[in-house]
Amino acid sequence: MSNSPARAGPGRAWRWRLIAVITVVVLSAAAGIYLLRGDALRGVDDLAWTVVVDRRRWWWDVLAEAVSEATPSLGGGLALICLATLTSWRSGRRTPLVLSCGALGLLGAVVAAGKLLLHQGSVAGADGTLPPDPRFPNGPVTTAIMVGGVAALLLRSQLRPRLHRAFLVLVPAVVAAISASEVYLGQHRLTDILASWVLGVALLVVVCAAANTLINPVSLSVRGQDPTAPRRPAGSRPPAGV
Repeated sequence: MSNSPARAGPGRAWRWRLIAVITVVVLSAAAGIYLLRGDALRGVDDLAWTVVVDRRRWWWDVLAEAVSEATPSLGGGLALICLATLTSWRSGRRTPLVLSCGALGLLGAVVAAGKLLLHQGSVAGADGTLPPDPRFPNGPVTTAIMVGGVAALLLRSQLRPRLHRAFLVLVPAVVAAISASEVYLGQHRLTDILASWVLGVALLVVVCAAANTLINPVSLSVRGQDPTAPRRPAGSRPPAGV
């Protein structure tokens, strides 16, 4: 028998890579949020609010209110749990449900800590003359990023490639609509929204890095099916010997 020292297993190497990814993401997010939350970009907030006030129209008010009312943070979390439950049932694995619950738990803890530890100012005045005070983080934006990202991860093996690419385009479009409505209605400053984008993407990267070895197309496929195998045309017979 060989007396050579045993090499570190792939699990240990993966853990070190995960720690490195999380460290880089957290430091980058902290730097971005610090820049966006500082007074250096206060002029950007004032300019954005001036543009909003000058461009106010009744139809924009109706549309922004509709988007704001249709995107509650709790509803997005419940939708993700339902999707994860269905995916776990179809694949016979608990990993999708555990991953989704962990992602929502992480998101809720970080957003709640930000709301409690950081000063939360007031919204814009009813007359529209005063811009909103700093109010970070934005719950609907960060929730939409996390829910959309994790849903895209779970649906990777459930949808055809074309539909999955369309879903990947739909997610940032929805987040952008939510962001615009929050700024237009005076709920948050523009830099608060941008910082919330940074925070949401950072948390999503952490979740995806943690799920890299837990989630794969085969583990999320329907029992007994391999989604990586080529599809046969409908009505065709399997090749001989299969």
